[in-house]
Amino acid sequence: MRIKITFFTILCNLLIGNGIFYIANSDFYLLMICMSISCIVIYSLFFRFFRFENYSTIKLLGVSILNCMCILLLGVLLAVIGTIIQEGFAETPGTNDISQLLAASTFMGLMGSIIFFPVNIVLGVFNFVLLLIVQKMQILKHN
Repeated sequence: MRIKITFFTILCNLLIGNGIFYIANSDFYLLMICMSISCIVIYSLFFRFFRFENYSTIKLLGVSILNCMCILLLGVLLAVIGTIIQEGFAETPGTNDISQLLAASTFMGLMGSIIFFPVNIVLGVFNFVLLLIVQKMQILKHN
């Protein structure tokens, strides 16, 4: 059951997230790929290591929104690193040091999380409803 809900959650989030890029007629394919990778990684880790079935409603809502924020942070971080690698270290000013690269990438990821906070809320609530349904199904199955 966990594998099915993991797959369904990842698929729904990929469809919604990539749909946003498609509707916006965006050509940021690297960002789209990196966001998709981060979605798969974050939700795979979440469903593997966290027992959300026992979470309270408030905790489940908070974790759902936090997952979306982590996906955005990791996706933007990977996209910035990918862009700098793609364009070359020598051509990008100030990227001679890996620590500067990671600091700049993290800053861009945090700014992306702040700018797209309403999107994080909407996707977090969607995931919350999905996880709440699964949580209720688990309770009914045990009774």
